[in-house]
Amino acid sequence: MEVKSFIITSHGDPSVGIFPTTWELKNGFFFDDDQDLNQFKEGLHELFMNYVDGKISVETSEEIQSEIEYFERMEKGLGV
Repeated sequence: MEVKSFIITSHGDPSVGIFPTTWELKNGFFFDDDQDLNQFKEGLHELFMNYVDGKISVETSEEIQSEIEYFERMEKGLGV
């Protein structure tokens, strides 16, 4: 399975002046299965937790695109 990129987001806390920050790791990654992909995502999460405080999310560009398409279908009343 190929993943084009990973989007890592530190959600920050705007109420205290810590604004969200996003990083993108790109150029393609290959995984044998979902388990390998999830282990890699967990490793990225742990790595970035050493760098920033607070909530961090790690998503693939494909996951984000799927979410966008889902919400676009819902807005158009097409359902899932």
